[in-house]
Amino acid sequence: MKSLSHSLLSAALAALLLAAAAPCPAAPPRDISQLDAYRQSYERAVAAVLKACRAKEARWPEDYLKALAALSMKCQKDGDLDGVIAAKAEQERFAAEQKITPEVIAGAPEALAALQSEHLGLLRQCLTERCRRIIELHAAYDDGLRALEQKLTRDGKIEDALKVRKQAELAREDPEVTGSAFDLAAYEAEAQAGAAAPEEAPREQERPAGGAPQPAVAENFKVYSGKAPPGGPGYREVALRRTGNARLSNSASVRFLLGEEARDERRSRGMSVYSSHSTVSAELEYHHRVVAKMSNLKDALENPTIVVQSYAKPLSGSGRTDPQELGTLTAKIARLTGDLTIVDFAPLSASQYRNRYTSAYGSSSYNSGEEFYGAVVTVFDGNGEMAFQGASADSLKKLALTAVPDKPR
Repeated sequence: MKSLSHSLLSAALAALLLAAAAPCPAAPPRDISQLDAYRQSYERAVAAVLKACRAKEARWPEDYLKALAALSMKCQKDGDLDGVIAAKAEQERFAAEQKITPEVIAGAPEALAALQSEHLGLLRQCLTERCRRIIELHAAYDDGLRALEQKLTRDGKIEDALKVRKQAELAREDPEVTGSAFDLAAYEAEAQAGAAAPEEAPREQERPAGGAPQPAVAENFKVYSGKAPPGGPGYREVALRRTGNARLSNSASVRFLLGEEARDERRSRGMSVYSSHSTVSAELEYHHRVVAKMSNLKDALENPTIVVQSYAKPLSGSGRTDPQELGTLTAKIARLTGDLTIVDFAPLSASQYRNRYTSAYGSSSYNSGEEFYGAVVTVFDGNGEMAFQGASADSLKKLALTAVPDKPR
């Protein structure tokens, strides 16, 4: 049973990889007149990869259910009643949930657990290959654009060179590209997660050229490279828009995530015949996570500094509307490459107080304190040149840094 299932699934994966490897963009353009055709060729190649890979991913649940049915029949022929019951129960569970988790595998009998692990591994291979192929296509496309930009610059065609650079920047910020890089790191970290203890200390970063090793743990941040960070308090992505201040040609690609956690929450409520009132006070911790890599996989920044300017706004109804600085977070790391680097900063706190009063004559409320408003994220290279800067709101662009802060805050 296992060998048959494995051979069928391996054949399906081989077909997937063949389909994913087939499309490729056209030869790099030699002149600005070929720019649109080059972009269209790249977009067709990406679309072909996504179509082939997602078709295989969509068939994965059906393949797993067929394998479960085959396992059930084998157990029946072997007179294994417990095996039949377990396989039938798993068919019902999977039909409803459409996923396999490590917790599900841990509670399954040996034969079923082996089948689950095999199919979960196959799905991860499909997802990983899709992400990797998208990243490879983009890297080749980016190399072609960079070569054209340099040629046009040497020829004195500056306006055309700027058009090429703009197209390269748009491709680097494409959610399909940035998402593939983020997801690939997550899939690979998941595959390695079983080998490391959950609370393993962040490893030391690579030694910078000519310097001492830089620790991954600093006073106010932790760096994760090559392994998954802790889950944290339900992170959500906060979209960043480039400010236009970054001038380095070897730019970085950055995503910003925010987690929110309430501490010391206190509630009180009072009521009389004629009125009622309620108050809620809490200390909110905002967790800032930056996910960064070089836009071009071949580039690297030595001793870069990542800065997050975090801003809060007054609670609605408090009488103020201007954003206030919540804090500036700074992390100097050893190196930033085409591999994903995740930086978790120490949380910043904001206090909140809400009071509401209601009576027969009307109601009133009073709020004080702050809540998260937005952020500016900047990446500087070791010489203080800007490789990336993005703001979550246009109103924050005027507050964005133009140089590395003198000291972390």
